[in-house]
Amino acid sequence: LSSTKIQFYFHTSTTCSRLGIQLVGTVMFVIQMKNAILTYISDPKVESVTYPSVNDLLAPDIHICPLNQENLTSFEEDGYANKKGFLNGINTHHSNLTWGGADNRTFAQTAAVLFQANLTGNKVHGNSCQYVTKFLLPYGFCSHVVNCSFDPENGRLRMKLMTEAKIIVSDPRAALYHRFPGEAMRGQPLVIDGLGRKFFYTISAEQFIMDASCTDYGADGKSKSLAECAEAWYWNIFHKLIGCMPPWLSNTNTCTGFVRYPENKKEYVEVVGEILYNSRSSTPDQALASCLKPCKKTLFSSMLSSTENLANLDRNMVNLYFESPVRVHQNVRSYGEFQLVVEIGSALGLWLGWSMISIYDVLIDALKIRMCQ
Repeated sequence: LSSTKIQFYFHTSTTCSRLGIQLVGTVMFVIQMKNAILTYISDPKVESVTYPSVNDLLAPDIHICPLNQENLTSFEEDGYANKKGFLNGINTHHSNLTWGGADNRTFAQTAAVLFQANLTGNKVHGNSCQYVTKFLLPYGFCSHVVNCSFDPENGRLRMKLMTEAKIIVSDPRAALYHRFPGEAMRGQPLVIDGLGRKFFYTISAEQFIMDASCTDYGADGKSKSLAECAEAWYWNIFHKLIGCMPPWLSNTNTCTGFVRYPENKKEYVEVVGEILYNSRSSTPDQALASCLKPCKKTLFSSMLSSTENLANLDRNMVNLYFESPVRVHQNVRSYGEFQLVVEIGSALGLWLGWSMISIYDVLIDALKIRMCQ
């Protein structure tokens, strides 16, 4: 072969080899980049579990609700057939709705007559504890204990109860104005019955942190709390029915004095009845369907460890031991900006590698041509 033909042969071979290698490298680069971008856009998640101290969580709501508060005789004397009739505001002494009883009192005054709860003797050990009285379904009057701290050594919270009561430990983020959250507590109910006993309960907490279909109330500028969102939903309903809110359902726009019966009495009674039923059955409140959930949710579970008899028979002593650490579940991104940059760098490295192979072939072919000359 002549030198010219040899040069032509090697030139053609080099060009085709280089183009083929570069094409393969480019296709692989495009595929890798496409997969990386699609994966990043899909925002995949994996569950991460951490174990912080119970003291690092938002302090729980603790309510003490005496049992058997209803005074049936007082209901009848005040013109109400039963608790449901009182909460509906249906009074046999008046032709209008009223929550003021036979003597047109305030709601709080009437409720204090109908529901007789001894709250003064129930105390939680701790100088910083404060007590707020609330009317909560389905029990009646409850003591909301706030600003109490656990024993730093064993996570214990001690309390003295002068009456039979139910204790509810719940997440304050899920609190509503008129009732406890549907998932207030799991496990064995904290029912303190009888007198002259000491109860030992273990309380475990588990927190879930969500990142979708939720909100941090107070920061979105719409509702300060889940309770406020629920009240806004109820206001849209009762404003149309009776023009005000039943006083046990809200502390704003509440009904006072006498309220005219709604034109659609059946619908009004059904709405109130559903609220009462859900509060008794621990079903989530219907208003929550229109409200975003808080992005953090803590569930508490209780287990009775043991009981003892006391020499003093006029009280009960309750010890709640909060387990620590607690499980915190959170979905975290498994493919974020860092992983995307790494994938891009890997794709670029592969593409440049194929390019270097192409340059190497060019050098080898040039050397062959030189030797043929």
